[in-house]
Amino acid sequence: MASQDDRRSKDDARNAEREMRDALRLESFSLGGQNRLVKVIAIPTGGRVPPPVAGFVTQERFLLGKTPAQIEEALGVRANSLVSGCMVLALQSVPGPSQIDYELTTNFPDGLAPSVLSDPDYPPFKKRYVQQWRLRVPMRVSFVRRLGPTDSYTGGP
Repeated sequence: MASQDDRRSKDDARNAEREMRDALRLESFSLGGQNRLVKVIAIPTGGRVPPPVAGFVTQERFLLGKTPAQIEEALGVRANSLVSGCMVLALQSVPGPSQIDYELTTNFPDGLAPSVLSDPDYPPFKKRYVQQWRLRVPMRVSFVRRLGPTDSYTGGP
């Protein structure tokens, strides 16, 4: 007979899986506007748009009105990585379910609950509403906007 803790743990795991599937299925990604998926990077040498990118992305709406320092904090990226500014890139296509994983919010760096074993270079954000996804495959991006250290992100074309 399974203990009450075992049953609760299994229920929690099932609920987490269902939440992740639902969030991905119900999310309305777009190729323009505030629901488009964007990647924020430090300004690369030469300032050129990189080839296809992988890793974490978020929706444009979570960047609006923020400076690079505020974006850095909101996304939980490496401390001082955007001190000289950043580049915002938009995915050129909407990823399908097999191309992207929902990774909860930025309060869960790398999609995991923070713990003493968490990488201190990627601190959790203080608020829990910045959604993040991880691209499973590299995807093509286009340039949206370059921000200097004190510029606020106002969206892109």
